[in-house]
Amino acid sequence: MRLRHLVFPLFAAVACADPPRAAVNAEPPADLVVSVGHAGAPQVAAFVADLLVTGSWANIALIDLSTGLTIAHLPQESLVTTIEASPTDDVIAVGTCGHAVQLWNVKTRSLVRRIALSQECPESVAFSPDGSLLAVAAYGCCRDRGLQVWDLQSGALKQDLPTSSGIRSVAFSRDGGSLVGVDDDGKATVFEWPSGRHLQSFDGLEGPGFSETARF
Repeated sequence: MRLRHLVFPLFAAVACADPPRAAVNAEPPADLVVSVGHAGAPQVAAFVADLLVTGSWANIALIDLSTGLTIAHLPQESLVTTIEASPTDDVIAVGTCGHAVQLWNVKTRSLVRRIALSQECPESVAFSPDGSLLAVAAYGCCRDRGLQVWDLQSGALKQDLPTSSGIRSVAFSRDGGSLVGVDDDGKATVFEWPSGRHLQSFDGLEGPGFSETARF
């Protein structure tokens, strides 16, 4: 069964299977009903390995997609704003309004690293394709608003890429050679990586993304 989309009502999420091709007396496809693991609807979610990870308030729930059951909770220090899965499929980055991004190993359910931020709430995070770096979108009144890139092995700030306004969304290109951030006005600023050189800007966008060739 291939998952097509998720719907989050008040107490449950439903992942609908793609309908089968027309067949005589075919059985209707079964929906996978997922317990979201929260008292209310989750605000953010991500797939990692065979799990669905959902975040609500200061709580992360790990849900087994084979059964639809919540198998663990990862309490957070503050409001969860964003979740991103590592390309290695064993680590998630959780941004919270506690001036931090926390890295969790979903297999051992342990905290791997805490990255302290100057901004209160990271809006978006993105792993580099090899999983060694984490880009953080900074927004708000802090002096460090823009794009920050962190080395996940050392936990050190590798580069701060200033922009004209705060960044809401961030993404690496598939080859890791570019990094883009989008602000409130829909302006996308593209940087070359690892040089940090400004390449170009585009207006009128709603979120980041790259094509398969990373040219757009």
